[in-house]
Amino acid sequence: MNASMQQLFMMPGFRQGILAVADKTKEHPETRQEDFMWQCKLIFAHLQESSKKAYDPAAYCKSFKDWDGNPINPIE
Repeated sequence: MNASMQQLFMMPGFRQGILAVADKTKEHPETRQEDFMWQCKLIFAHLQESSKKAYDPAAYCKSFKDWDGNPINPIE
């Protein structure tokens, strides 16, 4: 997952497209932790703007849901 995110981030058009997606959680900011697109935008924004060397993707991993709406196990 990490390698895929790094590859997608390095594609400027894709990165700009993800960062330009409208925030559908504005009315309910408490849902941001579970929103996949919000978490993806957060990672890309961090990679683009932060001087830190690492980012903890735990919330991003939890935003992946199975068909029943339960978080998937990222280890599987």
